[in-house]
Amino acid sequence: MARTQKKTAKKAPSKRPVVRTRARPKERRNFSYFFLCLFVVAVLVGGAAYGGYHFNRYVRESERFLVKHVRVEGANVLREEGVLAVAAVTSTDNVWLLDVPRIEERIAAIPYVRCCRVLRIYPDTVVIRLTERVAYAVLHANNHCYEVDDEGVVLREVNALAPTSLPMITNVPELGVVSSGQHLDSEALKRAMAVWRMFSATPMAESVTLSELSAGDKNEIVMFLDEVPCKILWGRYDFGKQAGKLNVLWDTLQGEIPYRSYIDLRFDGDIVCK
Repeated sequence: MARTQKKTAKKAPSKRPVVRTRARPKERRNFSYFFLCLFVVAVLVGGAAYGGYHFNRYVRESERFLVKHVRVEGANVLREEGVLAVAAVTSTDNVWLLDVPRIEERIAAIPYVRCCRVLRIYPDTVVIRLTERVAYAVLHANNHCYEVDDEGVVLREVNALAPTSLPMITNVPELGVVSSGQHLDSEALKRAMAVWRMFSATPMAESVTLSELSAGDKNEIVMFLDEVPCKILWGRYDFGKQAGKLNVLWDTLQGEIPYRSYIDLRFDGDIVCK
């Protein structure tokens, strides 16, 4: 009996359908929002640049911002006219375009000016605010007299015969040429002014008149008082303690100083008198 052989038909490989990915609606919205923001930023930047250009042109060319008022504050010794001349701010200057640091530098070069600020008050006002130096002593040097402040800055030359309530400091060594505005970095001068500072704080200072502080040696300041018939020798440090000892001596003797040569304050514990 013949065997019949079944031929099994080969199945053709099944084709998978090609799936095409499409941008999701949410992603499309994100891209659209990004480009919209980019466009808005570009418009804003362009508008700001355009507006800034025209505003800058308006500020530079408008007469509204020309200086009409200049006010000086804090000038007591200095004359306002002199400060204005140094500041050199005119009615042709634009308030916005002023070189404020340069103006402050010019004014600060005036010997009597300790510090200066220049303020702009829009649209048309400039305020010059000063802090003046204060004369602290009169320095006698090279046959001339000069007012100096507590930092040793020379303020101006003064008449040697003019009456003054300031202490006269003499014999300061190695000063050389002295001129207004100069800062004198002299240790002897600093110590003489420190002596005056400590002495002027005592009750005795209200009863006497200082005629001279000789600073020929930084380690020995010599004081001369009209009411004391001898010189007073100060040491090189602790001037407050020395001033206190001198004040006690003055009170003890009730202002009647019998010594004719000196009162020496340079020793820690005692006063040596002759």
